Amino acid sequence: MIRVFITVVICSLSFVMQSQMDSIPQIMERGIALHEEGKYELSLIEYRKALDLEPKNAFVNYEMALSYYFMSKMDKAEEHAKIASQEESETGVQGVILLGTLYDEQGKSKKSIKTYEDALKRFGDYYLIWFNLGVTYNGMNELEKAAHAFEMGANNRLDHSSSHYALGTVKQLQGNRAEALVAMYFFLLLEPNSDRSAQAVTNINDMWTQGVSEKSATEISINLAPSKGNNPMDASELFISMLEASRSLEENEGKSSFDLHQEKTTKLFRFLAELDLGKRDDFYTQYYIPFFLKIAESDHMEALMHYVLQSSSPESLQWVKTHTDELDSFFTWLDERK
Repeated sequence: MIRVFITVVICSLSFVMQSQMDSIPQIMERGIALHEEGKYELSLIEYRKALDLEPKNAFVNYEMALSYYFMSKMDKAEEHAKIASQEESETGVQGVILLGTLYDEQGKSKKSIKTYEDALKRFGDYYLIWFNLGVTYNGMNELEKAAHAFEMGANNRLDHSSSHYALGTVKQLQGNRAEALVAMYFFLLLEPNSDRSAQAVTNINDMWTQGVSEKSATEISINLAPSKGNNPMDASELFISMLEASRSLEENEGKSSFDLHQEKTTKLFRFLAELDLGKRDDFYTQYYIPFFLKIAESDHMEALMHYVLQSSSPESLQWVKTHTDELDSFFTWLDERK
């Protein structure tokens, strides 16, 4: 009996010693693996072991907050996200974003906005903070503020495709077709073949055909929304509709849908560069418009258009697969202009 008791004690001590020997990274690796399997309760068991070792560890608290969030235990998620958000690090930024998301999803939009604005003062123009601020403003139907936030997100992380997609979507909702189109084309340059890509192409086609209807073989009707004020960009609205209406002109008979799309897009890029936008100084005037003008004036428009349309056009998808040299040349050319 005594021997059995001693064996049990030794085994128990061995288990405790092994737990103490595990480092926080080892414990967190097990917890994250469980979280990714959807076993949130089990992941929290592991995280609590790490929390016992370092109660204020930002990474541990962030992962705990995330598990609680997926379990819809918002109070606990907020508690741990607050601790994580206090650290001046990448994990601290993630904690802030999760905290802002929690507030937003609970209808506390103003608290969410303040969380993000305070974070921008602490961490600077971090693209994900701007992006999530835009998401909150968009949910409040504050479209102008949402557009600014998404624009700042794109400006601070050019390859963040979601910022460009969100910016294009908001600009489309605002009725600013030219601004929405260039944002969507840039999104497709970053993310050409996904479910969102197909939706982006649908949005682009909708914007091109908006207000343009064919009454007969010789009569095209163009209906424009009222001007939103003394905005030089408003001139692009009529130009876009006229480009779309010109598809029915005799000179365009026999041209493929792709050729017509490429021609009107090239003309739009050039038109935007020629507009006198006064003292406007933003991502459009500093990046989008000059960027697409360079492509419009190059020999790479065909490559651009096939590449961005591949999610919805079998013809373009096939072109992309069979014209790898042209695409390599295009992207090398782009890299040389950064």
